[in-house]
Amino acid sequence: MNIRSRMLVVALAALALVLLAGGCGGGGGTSSSEKMVDPAHADTLAHQALLSEKDLPGTGWTVSKTDKFNDAGPSANTAACKDIAARQATAQAKSDPNRAGRAEKELQDDTGGPIPVSVESEVDVFNDAATPADSLKAYQDALKTSNLATCLTDTLNTQVGDPNTKIDTKSVAALTSAPAGGSAAAYDFTFTSQGQSFILHFETYLFRYANLGVTVTVNGLKADVTADLAKAAITKMQANLDALPKQ
Repeated sequence: MNIRSRMLVVALAALALVLLAGGCGGGGGTSSSEKMVDPAHADTLAHQALLSEKDLPGTGWTVSKTDKFNDAGPSANTAACKDIAARQATAQAKSDPNRAGRAEKELQDDTGGPIPVSVESEVDVFNDAATPADSLKAYQDALKTSNLATCLTDTLNTQVGDPNTKIDTKSVAALTSAPAGGSAAAYDFTFTSQGQSFILHFETYLFRYANLGVTVTVNGLKADVTADLAKAAITKMQANLDALPKQ
């Protein structure tokens, strides 16, 4: 892969991740434990729950970013993206005032391919358990429409701006399931540029844990994103949440 193609893949990966992880305003679900995490210590406890290098299978994992929140919605001026942006704005207007703190971390493992495999975890702590549950409902409603996949394609094509680059978006089955009534969205992005074809795979899991909204996103080249990785990330995330002190 030449340098231009590699840069294009990286740009597509970053853009799609923003839309999948943040495009619908957060995460929620139901939990077996309704004992709340203390909102007075929200930031500290949120960081404590995040995935770390030792939580994932294999070796070579490094921290690529921490607390680099991106709440921006889709930028493409299309009907599908306007619908997704409106859904996001509605969800954020309800959830943001009740958020006590949050934390984010991205881990990467450079496989030697055009882009590394990436696992990002985000934990948002709210003052009550109803807020993350409402956020999940907004996300699930967005998943019921084809506008999410359409907006992803629209935005990627807008950002690339190259008529010679072909991009296809396909909704696929996630490699595992979100805990306790949460939601999972998975997409394959196939793009062809300069005679080369690549498939990027993205999965986002969102669920509620008492008064926490939790998001885990796994992405990379399709061949590198395995079921073992996705299952390990979700299983360890659940274990980290269970280990948090509760009120």
